[in-house]
Amino acid sequence: MNRDAMPMPSDADTLASRLAAFARHTPDAVAIDDGDERATFAQLDAVATAIAQHLVRLGGVHPGRVCMFFGN
Repeated sequence: MNRDAMPMPSDADTLASRLAAFARHTPDAVAIDDGDERATFAQLDAVATAIAQHLVRLGGVHPGRVCMFFGN
């Protein structure tokens, strides 16, 4: 068992639920700006949804949580 394990947050406390809420309330607000490119909350939510749907097609369980690692 992971000694650093913590209880999973409720659905209202997940990054995905917060992103979806921002996308609903302020879809055109800038969510990410790296100086060269920008993405709105609606765009970011659309990408997150596409990734989630792809993971489900690969055999992921819905609803479920997935940990993802992105390298530099």
